[in-house]
This record gives sequence, structure tokens and C-alpha cells, in this order.
Amino acid sequence: MGTIHGANGIYLLAPRVENSGVITSPGGNIVLAAGSTAYLSTRPDGNGLLAELRAPAGEALNVGQLTADGGNVTMAGRVVNQQGLIQANSVREKSGKIELYATDSLTLKAGSQTLAKGGGEGASD
Repeated sequence: MGTIHGANGIYLLAPRVENSGVITSPGGNIVLAAGSTAYLSTRPDGNGLLAELRAPAGEALNVGQLTADGGNVTMAGRVVNQQGLIQANSVREKSGKIELYATDSLTLKAGSQTLAKGGGEGASD
């Protein structure tokens, strides 16, 4: 329900993950993963993360804002509900990417925004 800002990446992992605040990671990674097991590595690029999606609840919910211009936003779980803003615009020739993975149900609520536009001038604040 607050504000989280991380330069290299932000990872929220639990059997049920919900964001109702503002999360930003310009050029980094934002991951909301609903699972029962997570493996972390010591890779400096932050790409050493694997979440097994086994939890019975397994819901990843965004009703707030996830912004990683020039980076990546991933939501994963048995159930994924996108009801807010997800933004990963391209910045200075670095593409942004949004990935939504659901094994049972994926919902994009009317009025939600999932944006990955090209040609951005600068990174998100």
C-alpha cells in the first residue's frame, strides 16, 4: 500500500502476492510471483530467480502501479489479476517487457492499463 523504488529489481514472492501501492524499478525487474518455493542465485544482473508455482492460493494481484521503463515486469501465479497499471516502456534503445503467466486464470479488468510503448525519452521516476 506504499511506495517501493529499486534501481536493479524488486521481487515479491509469497503464496498470495498483492500490490496496491506504487512500485518502480527503472531499467530493472519487477516480479510479483505467487508460489510456494523460490530459488535465488547470486547473479549480479538479478536474473537468477525461479519461482515454483505450487501454492494452492497462488494469486498474484495488481491493483496499484508497477513501472519498470526500460526493464521487465512479470506477474505469475495460478491466478493472475491485473486491475491497475503495468508499464514497461522502451527507454533509450532498451526495450521494456511485460509478462503475465497464469496456470489457471488470467484476468485483465476493464479500465486496467498494461503498457509497453516504444521510443521513450527517459526512465520512470
